[in-house]
Formats: sequence, C-alpha cells, structure tokens
Amino acid sequence: MSRVLIRNEGIMAVDLLVKNCGELLTLKNKAPKTGRDLDRLDLIEGGAVAVEGVFSFGKDSSDIAAGDAVNYYATSGVMFYDLEHQWHRPHRNQELHHLYAICWSPYGKWFVAAVHGGMGYSDTILAFDAFGTRVFDLAKWGVKGCRPDLNLDGTKMVWGETDWNLRIGDIDLNQPEPVVSNVHDIVRCDRKFKVYHVDISPDDRYVVFTYGPFGGGQQVGGMARGWNLCIGDLTGKWVQITTDGLHNKEPDWVPIPKVKP
Repeated sequence: MSRVLIRNEGIMAVDLLVKNCGELLTLKNKAPKTGRDLDRLDLIEGGAVAVEGVFSFGKDSSDIAAGDAVNYYATSGVMFYDLEHQWHRPHRNQELHHLYAICWSPYGKWFVAAVHGGMGYSDTILAFDAFGTRVFDLAKWGVKGCRPDLNLDGTKMVWGETDWNLRIGDIDLNQPEPVVSNVHDIVRCDRKFKVYHVDISPDDRYVVFTYGPFGGGQQVGGMARGWNLCIGDLTGKWVQITTDGLHNKEPDWVPIPKVKP
C-alpha cells in the first residue's frame, strides 16, 4: 500500500522527500543559500530548492548524486556525497553537464536524466553509467523529453515527452546498454495546459503528476497559479486530487510499511 504525498511549493521553498523501506526523510523548507559547503546536508538541501531536480538519493538513502548547480536548469559535473561517512567525490565522467531530473536506478548501476542543451544534446533523456563513462541517448528507443522516473525495481520508466503528454515504457537495465520498449502515452492534455512531474506508484498501477495552465512555471520554486496534482491509471484515465490551484507541484509516492497483525 502507498499514499500520495501532496506538496505545495509556494515561493522558493520546497519539501524534498525520500522513499526508503517505508521510512520518510523530510528535508524541510530551506531558502536558497549562497556559498554552499556540500559536505553539509542542510546546504545541499538549500541548493536543491534553486536547482531543477538536480540530485538523486541512492537505494539506502545514505548516498546522494548531485549536479553542481550553475543556475536553475544548468549544472556542471556530477558529484557523489556519502552522508554517513561525510565524504564526496566527482563522477568519473567529467564531461557530464547541464543535467537535471537525475534518477538513480534501484540497483545503483545507472542514472537516467534530462539534458538541457549540453554535451551535444538538446532536451533529451540520457542513461549513463553510475561509476563509468558511458552515455546513451534513449532517443534511439523513442524516448525524448524530460524528467524521467524509474519504478521501484527499475523495469519501467515514465517521463514527459512534451508539455502536453506523459509516456511510459519498459526499460531493461541488465543489457550491455539500456533498452526501452513498449513506449506509449499514458496522459495527454489540451495545449492550453501542461502536464509535468510524473511519478509512478510502487505497485506500477498508477501515476501522479502536475497539471495546470500553460503559463505556469514548471521549475522548482516557479510560480504556477492554477496548477494541481492528479492521479491516473495507465490507460489514460485521470482525476485531480487537489483543487485550490496554489502552485501545487512535484507529487510523490510514499510506501507504507506493512504492519504485523
């Protein structure tokens, strides 16, 4: 069983939540800071407010992979941070830049991320080695757009192809290079609106996402009056689950631990 976490970002503030074995780690509403010492979690958290989805937690939530932020959509390099042992080091591939919406695969071998006008790509989704130097453009499998999200066992991926449609595909991360198949739409809206921030449920049956007027800002901390959170199945049926339109964005799923009778 899971519940949907509803987050209202407001202005330059965000709750960042991590799912791990039914436990919830909440990093509370920090305003952006200048001069970050990324050995400290509170400053990582502050920087993340200003940057568009620039870090991802490892499977046990003790490690973070983070892009070194230039501005809200641009990064220069990827770093690893070990929160338990208080160390950090750069990714082996020094050519990684302008990545956002980083998602670490459940077993730690791969990242998927969107790239914004860098590394010879333009607004596409890449898969790259977590501890190597290989980079693969998933466009060869019909995957393009932004904000990829992997399911709990790393066999499915959802993402936004355009401002108006969300997609899903099966992904095989056990091949020599990632393979994506069965790509199709799961949400589509009128072009007067946007759909963003899709996240797949732990049981792979539903998605949550953001929906609102086209003029709203989808970036973290951006104003988006009229935006609400929605839930849908994988057949194109969906409903709003918030109605106040108060800049609601970035829904997530929180697994509920099983309770012994």
